[in-house]
Amino acid sequence: MTLPPLEIGDKNVSAIGQGCMGIGGRFTSDRSRDSEQIAALGLGIDLGMTFIDTAEIYGGGHSEELVGEAVAGRRDSVFVASKVSPSHLTADALILACENSLRRLKTDRIDLYQIHWPNPSIPLEETLGGLLRLREQGKIRHIGVSNFSLPELKHTRSILGSTPLFSVQTEYNLFERTPENEIIPWCVKEGVLFIAYSPLDQGRLVGSAAVRRNLAKFAQMIGCTQSQLVLAFLRSQGPVLPIPKALCDEHIRENAGASEVVLSADIKRQMDTKCRIEVKLVPWRHIRPAPNTSGDHAVYKSIEEARANLAGHSPSPMDLAMEIIRNDDIKPIRVTPVLGGDGTFRYDLAEGRIRFWAWVLAFDGERDVPVLLRD
Repeated sequence: MTLPPLEIGDKNVSAIGQGCMGIGGRFTSDRSRDSEQIAALGLGIDLGMTFIDTAEIYGGGHSEELVGEAVAGRRDSVFVASKVSPSHLTADALILACENSLRRLKTDRIDLYQIHWPNPSIPLEETLGGLLRLREQGKIRHIGVSNFSLPELKHTRSILGSTPLFSVQTEYNLFERTPENEIIPWCVKEGVLFIAYSPLDQGRLVGSAAVRRNLAKFAQMIGCTQSQLVLAFLRSQGPVLPIPKALCDEHIRENAGASEVVLSADIKRQMDTKCRIEVKLVPWRHIRPAPNTSGDHAVYKSIEEARANLAGHSPSPMDLAMEIIRNDDIKPIRVTPVLGGDGTFRYDLAEGRIRFWAWVLAFDGERDVPVLLRD
C-alpha cells in the first residue's frame, strides 16, 4: 500500500518531499557538487518526491539555481517551494526578492512562497500585503510561513482573510516533537499543510540511544528501515509533509520508500510513548553558550552581547524575547553534556543559540531554560 498524496484545499502534494538546506552550499555558494546535487533532486522527482523546498538564503541563492536545473523540462510536474528571508519582508524588498528567486529558479511562478522567519520589526500586514500582490500577479501560487508560533499563525490567518494560508513549516522529528502540542492540531482543524523540516534530525534520527533501540525493534517488526519508520510516523500525525534531504541514491530511494509504510494504530501508540524525549528545565548558568575553542564570533557569550546583537541577527535575541514574553513559550534548545571541564558548566549549547539568549533576556535569568538533551 502506498500513501496517497496530501490533499490541501484543491491541491495535492507528494506524501514525501525533498528539502534543500545544504544543497548548493549552506549560506554561501558551493559549486563543487552541482552535478551530483542536480542528479539527486532529479532521482527524487523520478521516485515521486515532487515537492521540493528551497530558500533564497540556501547557498546564497545557489540552491534555487540548482533546483531550477533539476526541474528543467518537467516544471509542471514539480511543486516548487521557496522562502524569503526575514531581512526582505518590507513590501519593496519582498518584490525584489521574489523576482530574484524566480530568475534563479528559471520559472515564471513559485508554487509556494513562504516567510522563512518572522521579523517583528516589520509589520506582518505589510509583508502579507506584498505576498497577496505577488499572488494576484501570478508570480506565486500559494502563501506559507515558516517558524511561526501559534499566535503568529492565527494573526496571519486574520490578516489574509479569505485568502488561504497554505502551509506552516517548522522543525519536527522524533527528537523535537513540540509541534504536536498545538501547531499540528491547529493545522488539522484549519486545513493547513504542516511541512516538517529536519524530519530525520539531520541524519541522527533522534538524540537518545534508548529511543534508537526502540526504533530498531519497531522497524524490524514492520519490515522497513528506521528512517522510513520515522518518516511514516511523522506523516501519520496529520497533514504532515516531511522533507528530508538526501544526496546518495540509497538514501533517496529509502526516503521515497517511506510513502509505502503504513503504521497500525498499535505501533503508533507504542512509538508515541517509547520514542519520546522529554523537555527538561535547566538553569541558564549551567549551560555554556559555546565551547571555549569555538572561535565563532557570532556566538554571544554574555547577556550584554546578546542584548546588543553585535552580529546583527534578524530577528534579534531581544526581538525573540519580546515574542516569548507575549506567548510564554519557546522551542526547546539543544544541549549536550559537558565532558571534563572545571564543573562550572554542565551542558554545552548545541543548537538554538539565539533562542537561548532570548529566553534569558525575556525573564532576566529568573526562569530555567527548556532544553532537549542529546546523549
